[in-house]
Amino acid sequence: VDNSIEANATDISITIKSDDEVINNRVSERITEIGILDNGDGMDFEILSKCLSFGWGTRLTGATGLGKFGFGLKGASISQAKRIEIYSWQHGETPNFIYLDVDEIIDNDLQDLPEAETKELPREAKALIGSRDIGESGTLIVWSKLDRLNPKRATTLINHMNGDMCRIFRHFMDDDDTLGTRR
Repeated sequence: VDNSIEANATDISITIKSDDEVINNRVSERITEIGILDNGDGMDFEILSKCLSFGWGTRLTGATGLGKFGFGLKGASISQAKRIEIYSWQHGETPNFIYLDVDEIIDNDLQDLPEAETKELPREAKALIGSRDIGESGTLIVWSKLDRLNPKRATTLINHMNGDMCRIFRHFMDDDDTLGTRR
């Protein structure tokens, strides 16, 4: 969300997908994917190619704003999910895509991130965002293989996020633009 705000997004949506699973003969809801969609500036191919590299960022020398250490997107993502997919587009063009899959890195002893590519949003990503218009520019981040997510139920996560988002991003949600333009 902070990267969306820094990218001048005016509309930021978080979508949670969950399925039922059977654990010890009991059916329980479990979150399977989280999508974060914004209508911000989007990332060009070069920036997207580097955005999952630890310690790399576009704002490392800046002293203002929400992020500046090159760890937020990657750190937040892998703290909750083993797979991160990023689609980003500008000027109505076909999205660029990159991903990080922790299992793939471990299983294949990989040292480098996969190469970014130009790729249409797949059916699964479109299903996750539903009927939302992706606009002329923006970014969609999809977390899956959610191995560390707590809470596991969508309604509980939404309740936690509502409180946290209101506290953390309150200056971007109110009508007073002194400390942050409303989103």
